[in-house]
Amino acid sequence: MTRIYALICLLITGLGAKAQMQNNRVSLADASFNKYFFQNHTPHVHGKIINATKDELAGLNITYTLVTPFSNLQSSRVAAINSDGSFDLSLDYPFPYQQIWFDLKDYFYAGLYANKDLNLELDFAKLKQGRVDFVGNGVTYSGTDGAMNLWMNKQICFKTPVRIDIDRRVHLLNPHDADYFKQLSALFAEQKALNDEFIHLNPSSYAWMPENERLSEYYGDVLSAAISLKKEPADWENIKLHKSYLVSNSGSIFNTHLYEYFRYVKSNINFRNYHVQDETHKLDSVFGQPYADVLKLKMHDENIQVYNQMLAELLPTIKTPWCKTVLEKEYKVTTERLRQVNHILRESKPLDTDSVLGEPMGQLSFGAKLSTVSNMEPEEFLHKLKNKFNGKAIILDFWATWCVPCLIEMPYSHKLHDQATDLPVEFVYICTSQGSNIDVWKTKIAELKQPGIHLFIDEILVKKIMTMFDKSGFPSYVCLDQSGQVQTGVISRMSIARLDDIKKLTGNK
Repeated sequence: MTRIYALICLLITGLGAKAQMQNNRVSLADASFNKYFFQNHTPHVHGKIINATKDELAGLNITYTLVTPFSNLQSSRVAAINSDGSFDLSLDYPFPYQQIWFDLKDYFYAGLYANKDLNLELDFAKLKQGRVDFVGNGVTYSGTDGAMNLWMNKQICFKTPVRIDIDRRVHLLNPHDADYFKQLSALFAEQKALNDEFIHLNPSSYAWMPENERLSEYYGDVLSAAISLKKEPADWENIKLHKSYLVSNSGSIFNTHLYEYFRYVKSNINFRNYHVQDETHKLDSVFGQPYADVLKLKMHDENIQVYNQMLAELLPTIKTPWCKTVLEKEYKVTTERLRQVNHILRESKPLDTDSVLGEPMGQLSFGAKLSTVSNMEPEEFLHKLKNKFNGKAIILDFWATWCVPCLIEMPYSHKLHDQATDLPVEFVYICTSQGSNIDVWKTKIAELKQPGIHLFIDEILVKKIMTMFDKSGFPSYVCLDQSGQVQTGVISRMSIARLDDIKKLTGNK
């Protein structure tokens, strides 16, 4: 390690650690958090949209995403808007400084932080004049957490082009380059200088928050590179001591990388003869309590049956009461979801060969038609697809059962599917066989309760079809209008697609 690199690391870690020690915040990984969890109320987030007519309120939608410390990093939800414009965001636990990504479609977007109570007033008459992101005319933060949210959202907006450029250069770094860690340290030192400039101009008792977030991001990137390189990072001892004081993207992703580094590099787990207890024992020995139990919250499997069994074996190893409380709830919810999935699969009805492409696999109670496709060239597949749904627009959704972004987008696709029931359009979900199998695929569809045409296709054919449309990676979307012509740019993500986008495909304005 060069002297310059060492000094940069000292700047990044030493000053940050000092700032963290000077605040009296509590981390989920602190022993004191157990008392905090059981003695504090779940934060309350209330809001109201003012200066909006009843018709305008009826046309508005609020979605929000909670950041969690669990394996599912985020939980997406919808907030009902009452007739007087008021709304409430539902949180599950008294986590400190829980990040919430709030979206009033087309009008306002912000990152909220819930610690005690927060009130959000949105003046629709002003928001109609121009969309507001984070802070701006028509947005008022109040309540105990009001000043904190105003300050943090201002900080996010400070010198945005500079911040974006730093992030861009971080993402361009290659962990396999010899000077990767030196470059990474230098870029996060730039980020610290940017944060310090904002804090100098806007002194606040919340100045510890962006610094804690920056350290979580830095250490998370170091761990990600260490996983890729399969070697212990030079900062390992500092990394083990780092704690995130916010339940945020940065903090939760740090814990995810910490757990994954332990699992795939540090622990030497024998995955051919895997036992949950072996992994939890090693977690306990490396991190101690309660940190090990917090990291156990990251243990997961995309197969709901495997995950349910994992939770059953994991619970007896949990020693921290608050972790046991949330995992018991997760086990109860997962058990019920598994019961529903098994019931849906048992009630599957046969399909005739004329109603689907490929080999029919059955129809589920919520309108999902399942079939498998193999031994077919992409040109033949598309020809049959167009003929099968002649006169209809077609939305192709390429996904994988293990693809977390795909699964996050599915509820939005479900909502759009329900809204478009009267339109001549078919939603066709193409799942790759890569890293999956038919049973896992059927179970995942039943778990999601996702209606539409579902095709389980050989991964080679999926790649060929995607290549025809110049697509790569999951999820990807392709839209065909009623004449069978590809319409580009209609859907990039289901979470931002609108019914009007579908209407354009079908010729309805």
